[in-house]
Amino acid sequence: MSNFPILFRIMLVALVAVLGMIGGSTLLLLDKNQLANDMAQVKELGMLAPVVSGLVHEMQIERGMSAAFIGSRGKNFSAELPRQKSATDNQQNVLNDALAGFDTSAFGKGLSDKINTATTALNGIGSVRSNVEGLGISVGEMAGYYTGTIGKLLSIVETMAVLSTDADVARNIVAYTN
Repeated sequence: MSNFPILFRIMLVALVAVLGMIGGSTLLLLDKNQLANDMAQVKELGMLAPVVSGLVHEMQIERGMSAAFIGSRGKNFSAELPRQKSATDNQQNVLNDALAGFDTSAFGKGLSDKINTATTALNGIGSVRSNVEGLGISVGEMAGYYTGTIGKLLSIVETMAVLSTDADVARNIVAYTN
């Protein structure tokens, strides 16, 4: 190296320093880009959680009214139950709209399976409601359907919280269900 002119040696040292800075900057940019992508996914998850929670809430109210309706042989909540069913349906439509724009494949098979399981369970609500209206179902059977379906919806939120890489965001996602 001492045989090379001083200008060449200075340029070589400068080139190594510049390449090091470019390499370090590239790694930093890649890291920040990954963080931005992760946060975009967390935001998607965070926006879905309150929608799921809203449906859970309406289904809990409907479950309670249905139990009282069945227990009273149709005397209690006969006027309120249709309005509650409508509120539950509206929230289910909000969930369906949210899921239509939600890329489950970006979050893995676990979340996709939970969503499919919950939406399949939701498809049975019409049959349960008909049995409630006709008093052809026991409180236990009706509550079993609602409780099971609510549990499946809540498992979506639990899975979403696990998918988050940020502990604070995960706690906030779970907080939407409370």
